[in-house]
Amino acid sequence: MYTKTSWQTDCSPHTHTRAAHRYLRSNIEFAVPILWSVLPKEVKQQIVRRVDQEVAAGNQAKTKLAFDFVKHVDGQRFLSPTARTYILSPLVKKLKAGRDEFSVEDSCVRDLEPYAAYTPATLLDDYVSALTVTYVGHIGSSSRFNRRDFYADGAALRIPKMFQAFDDKAAEAFVKAVRENSLLKGRVREPVKMRRLRSLGNIVLEKVSGEFRDIALLEALVDPEHEEEFAELRDGRRGR
Repeated sequence: MYTKTSWQTDCSPHTHTRAAHRYLRSNIEFAVPILWSVLPKEVKQQIVRRVDQEVAAGNQAKTKLAFDFVKHVDGQRFLSPTARTYILSPLVKKLKAGRDEFSVEDSCVRDLEPYAAYTPATLLDDYVSALTVTYVGHIGSSSRFNRRDFYADGAALRIPKMFQAFDDKAAEAFVKAVRENSLLKGRVREPVKMRRLRSLGNIVLEKVSGEFRDIALLEALVDPEHEEEFAELRDGRRGR
């Protein structure tokens, strides 16, 4: 029978030597999701918080295995802010730098998705802005496709689900991106891109509380009949 000590030894993010680990890992990966579900919350947190020790030790291979374990048991909620920042910061930076490179956008969004509900406050503005720009995409042309509306298909499937995890703080970051991101403001001049922004706005509007201070802007955004009012609210030409 597994005890608390057994779990912290065998199923924690701490890794064994390569020779012993290969056999143990295949067996543990099979059993862990079942056994994890019956563990007390405090034990889950103790196990996952040991990721911090791997981060501090600086061994990238062990750190990757530690985060793989957390993902395998869906334990992201138990990660410390330090661990979340460690894993998410490079992904957010890569997503911003890889704008309009669809393979980069697809892979970054795929890796960010498991942490959608657990993004640190320090990364929230860049995270939401990057997701929004990625989803809206760009206007272009192609000899292969009869279209001008381009975006990363894989990322575009995931981002609306990630927006479902938004709260008021994430909504504030969305409004900030809508107001201040000059690239985004330029792209949504195209009606097809405005429609894509509007679809995200609908999700955000459903997620905010009744006390959200920019609810008027969101309501104007999602209503095609109020695009002028939206632009005025966005650009500060009308009071909130």
